[in-house]
Amino acid sequence: MPVTRKKDIIIPELLEDAIKGEFAGINALWGSKAVKVNGSLGSTKKGEVVQVPYFGNLGELEDLADDEGGDGALPALTPAKLTMTSEEARVHHSGKAFEVTEWAEMSISYADPYAEAARQLREAVFRRADKALIDVARTTDLVLDLVTNPIDGKSTLGYDGVVKAKYLWGDEGQSVSSMTMHSKVGADVELLKDGDGKPLVSDAIQGQGARRFVGVPYTLSDKLTIAGATEADRKYETLLARDNSMLFWYNGDFQVQTDKDILTDSRVAAVHIYWLAHRYKRMPGSTRTGVAKIVSK
Repeated sequence: MPVTRKKDIIIPELLEDAIKGEFAGINALWGSKAVKVNGSLGSTKKGEVVQVPYFGNLGELEDLADDEGGDGALPALTPAKLTMTSEEARVHHSGKAFEVTEWAEMSISYADPYAEAARQLREAVFRRADKALIDVARTTDLVLDLVTNPIDGKSTLGYDGVVKAKYLWGDEGQSVSSMTMHSKVGADVELLKDGDGKPLVSDAIQGQGARRFVGVPYTLSDKLTIAGATEADRKYETLLARDNSMLFWYNGDFQVQTDKDILTDSRVAAVHIYWLAHRYKRMPGSTRTGVAKIVSK
């Protein structure tokens, strides 16, 4: 097992605050309005299939006959049955362990490697959640493929492409709450300008606040790549999502567990998380899923 030893710790002559370790890339969906987070996942095992419940639809209202004053039977409603159905999602198990020797801990007085490891372990949990949410979002069946069907001969993402993707939901398309795109696609849309030379992305000049394209705030994730045989064959996916269109269900009371190894005079820290990421097949009050995807160059 890799161990953090005394030689791994650098002690600067001036005891400045240690710079925290960081991960490459950012979280795109975790913490967004598109995701419902539930920390109540109970005792489960890896591979176990759990039920995500839904209520069925009672149907539209019935219209009764306008004339209720005749001699015949009075018009009557037909009783409907409220049913509950469910979708299935599989539970996954992820974790990470870290060991630090007492020598490493005693060699520094300005920073605690154990505390830093615990912080990074928790951050790794949130990053795993984000990757899982992106993976399930990409499986949506609402797809606008600009590579196969270019708009005005263009396969790159533009204003028209986002408008068409929003209307994959029909009259529900105005409730899109977030958009996630690859950084290459982000650069493409931020370079778009109107006839007066003004950027189509709001706040692209000031660089402050949430940036919006076609009225939808967006984030970036370089995970949204479809690899090709050559650079020219590479494609990108852009995700549009409605509020609470996905679920991340996990054991929210997970702890960074520690133990003492008296034989090696070291402490071991580990975190275990049981989780599932799920894209709802239909939204409340709708027959459609809440995620749409644009494929572009």
